[in-house]
Amino acid sequence: MKYNKTKLFTFLVIILCYSSLYSQNGWFLQPSPTTYVFNDVFMIDSLHGWLVGPSDSLFYTTNSGANWLGSPTGGYSGFLSSFFINVNTGWASGSEGYIIKTTNAGATWTLQSSGITIWLNSIFFVNEQT
Repeated sequence: MKYNKTKLFTFLVIILCYSSLYSQNGWFLQPSPTTYVFNDVFMIDSLHGWLVGPSDSLFYTTNSGANWLGSPTGGYSGFLSSFFINVNTGWASGSEGYIIKTTNAGATWTLQSSGITIWLNSIFFVNEQT
């Protein structure tokens, strides 16, 4: 019986090692639009995503990250988090408690009051109103 347990254990180790070696097969490096270190990335689907970071760095992609384009932020900077409920509607938050919102895929952003002045490290929305 001990011999069978040893064979089973060896078999399981081989299977686990093999699967962990090849489980990351689909990952590959994407170009960065800047030298900044980003604070957050949010992908709404396999094509559309946003990067937020320090200064006024807010970038978006429509082709799975092959290219990144800058999005005008209206002078707000220091982004820490972003969240989108669809391709057009999303928010970014950052220092001093501000939140900016877009309803046109990041072409323009409007300021929304959070009522606080501390850094907002993470945001989440259920729908366009909440």
